[in-house]
Amino acid sequence: MAYAKGVEAVIKIGSDTLSQVTNWSLDVTQDTVEVSNIGSTVKTFETTMSGWTATVDLFYDEADTAQGAIKTAAGIPAGAQGSVTANFYYEGTASGVDKYLYGSAYVTGFSVSQEANGVATASISLQGTGALTEGTAS
Repeated sequence: MAYAKGVEAVIKIGSDTLSQVTNWSLDVTQDTVEVSNIGSTVKTFETTMSGWTATVDLFYDEADTAQGAIKTAAGIPAGAQGSVTANFYYEGTASGVDKYLYGSAYVTGFSVSQEANGVATASISLQGTGALTEGTAS
């Protein structure tokens, strides 16, 4: 069985690789509505809308272009908010072989932490807008 290894994972914001990533999570949800009729003895459902969110944890690097794009999309400086294209390469980036997921997202959270005996870290929250699509690396 082939496994997608964390060492192969890459996240790009637009075409820029997001460096210093330590962890990421991508969650896809599917809404449902109950369509049970009177007289039914079991509930039945239909799907409606789907959506996705993501979180990314990383070592904060002010010189990283992709981290800068995320900061700007988060509204730093104020008024600069916008969406980003997030690309989640979970198998690697081998052209014509590796798969990845991508979509447009709004940055809904950008938290930076610092300890006296450590390096600065950041946690980023993304809210997908529109479809999450699977592609092949090129």
